[in-house]
Amino acid sequence: MEDKVTQYIIDKLLMGEENLKRLKVEAARKFSSNDIIKNTKILENFPKEKLTDKIRELLLKKPMRTGSGVTQLVLSIVSWMLIFTLIGAIIGIPLIIGMWIWGLVTGIQLIKEAE
Repeated sequence: MEDKVTQYIIDKLLMGEENLKRLKVEAARKFSSNDIIKNTKILENFPKEKLTDKIRELLLKKPMRTGSGVTQLVLSIVSWMLIFTLIGAIIGIPLIIGMWIWGLVTGIQLIKEAE
């Protein structure tokens, strides 16, 4: 089963598909797999003579979401600290509300991407 999923992804990459995340989800659905295949598994099975620099970079690229999460965390902590001062509450309360909304939006986006 995993070999079929891997081969499907490899074929699509060779045809020029560039959205690897969507492709992996599509392949998992098509073959009724509960697991999303890892990039390392695709890279292991990729024919070496057909592996271009562009495809190698696509398979080795790591998703970056930590920057957004760290920013949300730091700003939330700062907001709570500002709330405890009278003047800071004017900035802190709207800031904490903004961080809460930003966190919700980010979470919803992650869920939609995983579907």
